[in-house]
Amino acid sequence: RMALPKGPAQEHLERLDAVFGPEYFEHGRLVVTVARDVAGMMKVAHKLQGKLNQNLGSVVEVIFEHIKHELWGKLHEAAGNVGLSKGPEMPECQVTQIPEGIRLNPYQRDQMPTLEVLLLWEDSRRITRGQCLYTMAHPECPTVDQVDQIFAEIEPYFAKRWVWVQLRMGPAVKGAFEDDLTGEGLTAARPPDDDSYVGAGVGVTILACHAYGFAREQAEGSAPHVRHCQPLVFRGISDDAGVARIC
Repeated sequence: RMALPKGPAQEHLERLDAVFGPEYFEHGRLVVTVARDVAGMMKVAHKLQGKLNQNLGSVVEVIFEHIKHELWGKLHEAAGNVGLSKGPEMPECQVTQIPEGIRLNPYQRDQMPTLEVLLLWEDSRRITRGQCLYTMAHPECPTVDQVDQIFAEIEPYFAKRWVWVQLRMGPAVKGAFEDDLTGEGLTAARPPDDDSYVGAGVGVTILACHAYGFAREQAEGSAPHVRHCQPLVFRGISDDAGVARIC
């Protein structure tokens, strides 16, 4: 069998699995941290918020977190003069619950971010996890013209889609010797089977064929013959309702 390098779709899935694991998530939170006292940053943040809500609003809740560079400077100056240590984040002061260990609070950092996007989601064990999707540290500041580029860095994290497979039991297959013996006064009477329920524990496999290269490319090996391309395999197990959720 011809050995092929991994296609773009498979490479992308492996990058997402490295971040989210095989479970992925259905709904999450996007915390957009913005330095509101830095000139131009609120305009950038609001334009980015519009693109996030328009394209990803069904998947994530966009939450703003406002910080101030002036306050960051005062806190660091006080900590340096008095020798105070930087403690953990206080949950009651957060715009949304961010468990300890997911990030370092912006005011605790040596360089405060002017713009940052943090994704929060719950895994299959209901544990909150997080991943920074974009960050830029002061004194650098993104511009309004860079919002499309910033969104292009964030969007690939949401490339996966959920597939819900509803299982139903089909009609019984009639065997070769189960035909009605009409004409001889005999009828193989069989009551109809209306029970189509399928419960939990049934394995479902989807073979997905993704594009590999481009047919117009003339370079050798750029677009191998279809018989050499193996489909990507996605598996799931049905629940009590007979539904297999696969991502």
